[in-house]
Order: sequence, then structure tokens, then C-alpha cells
Amino acid sequence: MSTKNTTAKEISTGELRIRLEAIAKANEYAGIDTLLSRGSDGFDWAQMTIESLRHLMEAAFQAGLDAAHSEGITQVVASEGEVYTEADQMVIDPAPQTINDEDEASRVGTHGIDNVWIPVGAGKYALIYTTWANATGWRKVPAIYTKQPGGIYELATWNEEGFDNNYMRPEAYPEALTWAINNA
Repeated sequence: MSTKNTTAKEISTGELRIRLEAIAKANEYAGIDTLLSRGSDGFDWAQMTIESLRHLMEAAFQAGLDAAHSEGITQVVASEGEVYTEADQMVIDPAPQTINDEDEASRVGTHGIDNVWIPVGAGKYALIYTTWANATGWRKVPAIYTKQPGGIYELATWNEEGFDNNYMRPEAYPEALTWAINNA
């Protein structure tokens, strides 16, 4: 006797994306961390071998079969709006634990030409760098470093959410700087 679930169920495109991303992340296919378009060739194109692509498609197909069998999911329906997860909000480049000098600080993040390294107290420096949040836009991320013996700088604290700078919103830098001063 078959125990197959015969009740048809739907899955939204947002939930489907989350499940497919879990498959891609679990198998580390070409560094794919989101299936949302981010409007940048550096993020929206992934190089992978045909063999990796085949394995990824097989894993997705098997997940679909499993969902149909165990959950009765038989139809994908469009989400009303985009579905974001907590991971979509996180910045791609976390603040490094140590920085050797101002030159190294200028290379943190995904858009280093906008980085700012400034003193904010006795032996404390703020690094405000620009990077991309996983799927939701550019961020100005502030981090506080303390100067250690030997001349290296060690991370004291940082704002991992950063401040939204998508579309080059001018308020993002002052917000990040204010956070840095208040947390130095």
C-alpha cells in the first residue's frame, strides 16, 4: 500500500529560492550564496564546470521529487513580493580581525576606493568601508580598531548590518561615522 501524499500543495517562488540556495551553498557550487540578482556582473555571474552544473541540477531535481513525495508539493506559485532572509541582509565582507596599516584598510570590502581610516580616540581608529550586502544593496560599514603593540590594529567592534548606501544615498557615510564615534 502506498503512503504517498495525494493532497496537492503549493510552494512560493520565495520559499523555492531559499531551498535552492540551501542546495547550492551545501555543495559550494561556484561560490553561489544567493540566487537574487544584485545588479553587478561580479556578483551575478558564476563560473562552474559542466560536471558541477549537472550535480547541482540533479540535487535540485532530487529535492523536488522529495518535496513532492514527502510534502505533497506539486506547484510553484509566484510570491507577491521578494522574499529576503536574514542572510540576504548581511554584508559580504566582514571586518577583518586585524589590520596592519592604513594601506591594508583601504583594501577592505568590495569597493575600497571609498574607504576611510580615521582616528577616533586614543589609540582607536575607525574604518568605514563600502561593501555589498548579500542581496540587498551597498552598505557603509563602520568598524573600530585599537592599536596594539607592534603596530597592528585589532578589531574592537563593528556594525555588521552597516548603513544602507544603495543608490549612493548620501546619509550612509554620516550615519556610519556617527556610529563609529559613539562606539569608539
